[in-house]
Amino acid sequence: MILEIRKNETSVEIMSNESILKEFDMQMLEKNKIDCFFKYRTDFEDDNVILTFETKGYLAVKDILKKKKDLFNVKAFIKSFREIIDVCKLYFLEIDNIILNPDYVFWDLRRNEIRVIYVNSYEKKIESQLKDLTEFLIENIDYSRQDEVLYVNEI
Repeated sequence: MILEIRKNETSVEIMSNESILKEFDMQMLEKNKIDCFFKYRTDFEDDNVILTFETKGYLAVKDILKKKKDLFNVKAFIKSFREIIDVCKLYFLEIDNIILNPDYVFWDLRRNEIRVIYVNSYEKKIESQLKDLTEFLIENIDYSRQDEVLYVNEI
């Protein structure tokens, strides 16, 4: 169970109970380099585990759309998201454990793709997360770029 999520300039920390590390999917992520997911470092505090995801060099989607809309590419975003779904299927990962909150979805400007945080026990239904993410995108995309508007409707 996730107890707390903290974000700073260079990382996202998720505090959870220690049993999270014993889950198959977290072990799969630890043993395999999967480009679309951030790797994590493990620390312990009392009876809890803190997973630290290093996000330095990436921009949160929320920050890009609030400050630098011209850097955001909706078509590439959707393509990357579809690839993440395919990776989840390939590695038998539960898509409901992907965090799609715009504060925690990051854009790699060099590769023009997204990176996300996957954490067992997040368990917010992907449909609900996609609805929230789509609403955020609709409210914040650059409407002068008509093709971008059409791609958001694909989500």
